[in-house]
Amino acid sequence: MKKQISLFIGILISGSTAFAQFSISGTISEKNDGKSIPMAQLGLEGTAFAGISEKNGHFEIQNIKPGRYFLRAQYPGYFPVRVPVLIKENLKIDLRM
Repeated sequence: MKKQISLFIGILISGSTAFAQFSISGTISEKNDGKSIPMAQLGLEGTAFAGISEKNGHFEIQNIKPGRYFLRAQYPGYFPVRVPVLIKENLKIDLRM
């Protein structure tokens, strides 16, 4: 009976990580003076995961499945930023444009 319970708990734990979803959050700011960039567009290339930075430059993209992606940020008048990210837990990243 103990073996069956242990096996059942093991299956529950491994199954829950297979459906895990995480987030990327952080700030986006100017490279030269560190001033925050509001309304910058951010997204994971090749997916529908995207967001827009807030007035203080903070952004968050939620419900991301584990994997390797490229995070892209763009705003008129700046060169786009493209950063490789590995999602295996919640990620905090600060970007400079």
